[in-house]
Amino acid sequence: MNQKLQKQITSKLETLEKVIEKIPAKLKEALALLEDKKDKKLDDWGQPIILEVGILSLLDD
Repeated sequence: MNQKLQKQITSKLETLEKVIEKIPAKLKEALALLEDKKDKKLDDWGQPIILEVGILSLLDD
C-alpha cells in the first residue's frame, strides 16, 4: 500500500473515531428533545425528524 493511500485511510479513520465518540452525547441530546416535545402535541413525523436531525448533526461537528 502506498504512503499517500495509507495517510488518506488514517485520516478517514481518525474522523470516524471522532464522530463515533460524539454519538452517546448526541443521542442524549436527541432523547432530551424528544422528552421535551413529548408533552407537546407533535405530528406523527415530528419525533423521527428530531432524532434524524440530532444524528445528522454528528456529521456537521
